[in-house]
Amino acid sequence: FSVTKTWVIVFSVANKCIGTTAKRVDMVLRNAHFSRSALAEELGVTRSAVTQKFTGKAQFTLRDLSRIADFFDVSVDFLLGRSDYAKPLEVAQ
Repeated sequence: FSVTKTWVIVFSVANKCIGTTAKRVDMVLRNAHFSRSALAEELGVTRSAVTQKFTGKAQFTLRDLSRIADFFDVSVDFLLGRSDYAKPLEVAQ
């Protein structure tokens, strides 16, 4: 691969993850009947900052995702699109 092709692939994967993350966070918000304004307040950021994250102009930070996951009791992997299970599976001992 050339450097240009590699960059395009990385950029495409990153954009897909951003879209998936925004969709998952939006799904969690809707299921909890929680507004984006309330999310902004919970994250300690402006409504504009949250809007930028949902439109792809800014990215959700690890801090954002961990706070969202903790607040709504879902896994970060679910928010990132790495798992289809909202809550981590428990392993029987």
